[in-house]
Amino acid sequence: MIARIGGTRFASDSTSGLQILRFSPDQKWLVGLGDDVYIWDAESGRLAGKLALPANAAGTILVSPDSKTLAVGLKDKILFVDLATRKTLREVAAEGNDGGSLFAWSADGKQIQLLRKGYWHVRDVETWREVRSEHSGWYSLATDALATATQDRRVDRRKPEPPAKLEVIRFTSGKSLWEKTWPDRAVDRYFFSPDGKLLYAAFHSHEAPDVQWWSLFDAPTGAEVCRFKSSSWNLAFSPGDTTVVEWDGDCRAIRVADGKVLVTGLLTSGWRCFSPDGKLLASVDGSGRAVLIDTATWHVVGDPGPEPEGEPVILSGGRRMATRTSRSAEILIWDGQTGRLLDSLPASGTEAIRRGPDAHALLASRRGGIDVWDIDQRKVIRRIPLSETAATDQFCVSEDGGTAAVGDGEAIRVFSVASGKEMSHIDIKPYETTNHGVTPDTRLSADGTLITARYKLSSDKDDNGLFFIAVRDVESGQELYRGASHGIIGGEQGFYGFVRGGYFLTTGGENAPKGTGFVLVREVATAGAVVQTITCPIGGYFDYPPDFPFFLTQSMQGVLRCWSLDSGRVLYEGKPREFHVGTTLFPGGRRFILAWSGERFVIGETPKEVVDLATHLNFRNLAEKEFSGLWGRLLGEPKDAYEAAAELASGGDSTVEFLKRRWKLPAFDESAARRLVETLIADGDTKRDGAIAALERMGPRALSILRDALSRASKGSGPAPEIESLIARLSGSAISDADELRRVRAIDVLERIGTKEAADFLSVVAKGPSLARETRYAVGSLRRLALRRDGGN
Repeated sequence: MIARIGGTRFASDSTSGLQILRFSPDQKWLVGLGDDVYIWDAESGRLAGKLALPANAAGTILVSPDSKTLAVGLKDKILFVDLATRKTLREVAAEGNDGGSLFAWSADGKQIQLLRKGYWHVRDVETWREVRSEHSGWYSLATDALATATQDRRVDRRKPEPPAKLEVIRFTSGKSLWEKTWPDRAVDRYFFSPDGKLLYAAFHSHEAPDVQWWSLFDAPTGAEVCRFKSSSWNLAFSPGDTTVVEWDGDCRAIRVADGKVLVTGLLTSGWRCFSPDGKLLASVDGSGRAVLIDTATWHVVGDPGPEPEGEPVILSGGRRMATRTSRSAEILIWDGQTGRLLDSLPASGTEAIRRGPDAHALLASRRGGIDVWDIDQRKVIRRIPLSETAATDQFCVSEDGGTAAVGDGEAIRVFSVASGKEMSHIDIKPYETTNHGVTPDTRLSADGTLITARYKLSSDKDDNGLFFIAVRDVESGQELYRGASHGIIGGEQGFYGFVRGGYFLTTGGENAPKGTGFVLVREVATAGAVVQTITCPIGGYFDYPPDFPFFLTQSMQGVLRCWSLDSGRVLYEGKPREFHVGTTLFPGGRRFILAWSGERFVIGETPKEVVDLATHLNFRNLAEKEFSGLWGRLLGEPKDAYEAAAELASGGDSTVEFLKRRWKLPAFDESAARRLVETLIADGDTKRDGAIAALERMGPRALSILRDALSRASKGSGPAPEIESLIARLSGSAISDADELRRVRAIDVLERIGTKEAADFLSVVAKGPSLARETRYAVGSLRRLALRRDGGN
C-alpha cells in the first residue's frame, strides 16, 4: 500500500475491515485486528504502530492486565508482543485452533482462557500447559463459574419444543449455584459478562419463535435483573455491568437496571468494547474504521476527518483524484501519490462524478444537469442542462474526458464537454416491448466515437441476470451490434469495456464448462463478430483497464489472474496481499485505487508482473515471407485476422516499416463519385446496384456528395430511401470493403506496438482525409496512447 484516502484518526489499511477492538487496561492504547494488528493512541487516534501478519493468518488478540503484553493468535502460533515497542517477546506453537480462540486473560495475568471446537481450555501463560478444560457450557475465568443450558425432553416427550434449563455451577468444586427451567421457551445462546457477575441469555418462546429477547441474571443467585426484546446476536457490557450495547440489529444502548433504551442506531453492526473507565465505547463505523463514542452523550469523540464515498475518479494525468462525500454535499480532491486531502468543493446534491478533458476539469451530475468544474478555480464553468428524468447518477464519459452521455427518457443523449452542445440524440424506444422495460447503462469508447448501452430485460419474473448489449456509432446513432449477455463473471453484468478502438468485451455462459463462463472479444467493424473466447471461473471480481491488452479476475479465494486478450492464456497468477480486482487503475496500470466494503480506499502498487504486460511486448524478428502471409490474413475472417494482428504486433518496429511500405489509401475521385450519384438518382437506371457498390467501396469520403444528392432527391420516393440507407452504412463503424477493413486492422496493430515509431506513423495517417475511417481510427489510437503514456506513470 502507498497511501490511504480519507481521515487518519483510528485509520487502518485493512482490506477486510477491522474485526476485533480491545482497550489496554490502562486505557492508553486501542488495539485493532484486521489483516494486520494496529495500535493507536487511544486519546489522539494516532497510529502508534502496526504488526504485519501473514495473509489470512489472524485470529484473535488479548491485552494483558498490566497493559504491557499483547497476545496475537494466529493459525499456527501465538505471539506475545511488547505493546510499547511492538517487539515479539516469544511465540508458542498453537494446538488445534488455539490461535483463533483466545478469549480472556485472568486478572493476575497468569492464565489465558480459550474456546476451541466447543471445548473451554485454560492454559498457563508461562508454560502454555493446559490447567483445565470443559467440553460444554460457558466458562467464566474471572469467577470460576460454568453455565450450561439443556432442553430436557424427559419432562414431556409429547411436546414439539422441550422446555429449557439453565444451570450455573462453581467449576472447581462442582457446587451448583442455581438452576431454572422454562417449559414455554428455548435458549438460543448465553454468555457471562467479562467480570462474570452477570449471565445474559437469549430466548425465544415456542409460540413466537421469531421473537427473541435477552434476560440478564445475577450470576451468583440467578435473580433476573432485566429483560428486553432484541435480535442482536451479542452484547457488549460496560465495566460494572451498568450498560449493555447491541452488536447488531437496532444497535441500541440499554441500561441494565431497568432495561431502558438510552440510544438507538449506534453506527453499524460489528465489534464493540467499552473502555476500562466506561466513559468510551469503541466501535467500527461504516468505513471500517475504529471510532470512539462518548457514553454520556453517545456522540463520536473527535473529528474523524472526511470520508470518501462512491467510485473514485482519477483526473487526467493521474496526479489528483476526486470522490464524493457520504452526504453528497462536497467533492473531495486528493493527492494521487500520497492520498492527502487537497481541497473540498461545495457541491450539494452531487449524484456522480467523472473525469474531465484535462487535469483541471471534473464533471459532476445532479438532478437536471451536469456541471463542468474547474477545480483550480473552484467554480462551475459550464452546465449541461438535462431533463428532470435523466439518469444523472449513471452518466458516462469517454476516457479522454471530451464526451459525456446519459440516458434521458427514451433516448441516450451525447454531449461535447468542451462546448456543452448536444452531439447526438440516440432513440432507444425501439427496444421497448409490451412485457419488458428498458433501463440502459451506457459507456463510451476512449475517444467518444462509440457508445454501448446495456439493457436489463425486466419483467414480472426474475430474469437471472439476462441483459442485452447494443453498440452504436455516436455520430450516426447507427446500431453496430446487439446481443444477449449474462452477468456471470464479477459484479458487472454483460459488458466490460472497449478494447482499443476496434473491439469490445461481453460475457456469456451458454455451453460453457461447469463452473465457468466466457469473456468474448468482439470486433466493431464486423458487427460484433467474436474474435477471441476466453474461459474463466464464475464469481469473484473482474477488472479491465480500458484499452489494455489484458483483464484481471480475482476468485472468491483471493487468487488474482491476469488474462491476455490476444492469446486468452493466463499470463500471471498469484495471491497478492493487498491487490483486489474491481478497483480503479491509474492510466498506465502501475498504481491502483483499492476499494472495498464500507467505502474505504487506499492507493497501491500493481504487481510488477501485471505492469509488465501493459508496458512491454516481446518483440521478435519476422521474415519478409511471414510479413506477407500475415498481411494477407488481415483480409480474412475476424478470428484469424485478430490472431494475425497479434503476430504482426510482435514484430515491433520492423512491422511498422513493413506497414509503411504496404500502406496505400486509395485516392478519392470526386468526379467519379458525382457520376455514380447521378446514376443512382436517375429514374429507372438499371445500373443503380453497381453504383451503390462502387460508392460503398469509396467509404465515408463520399458522404458529403451523397448528402447533397439526398437534398435534391424526392423524399420518400425514388432513390431517396436507397441514398439514406447508404449514408447510414457509410456513417457507421461497420466496414464492408475488405481493403478498408484491413487498413483499419493495421492501425490496431500499430496501437498494440505503441513505440515512438508506431506513433509517428499513426500521426501521418491521422492527417489523412477527415471523413476517412482510417483517419478517425488513427486519431483515436493516438489519443489512447497519449492517455497511457502521460497518465500517472
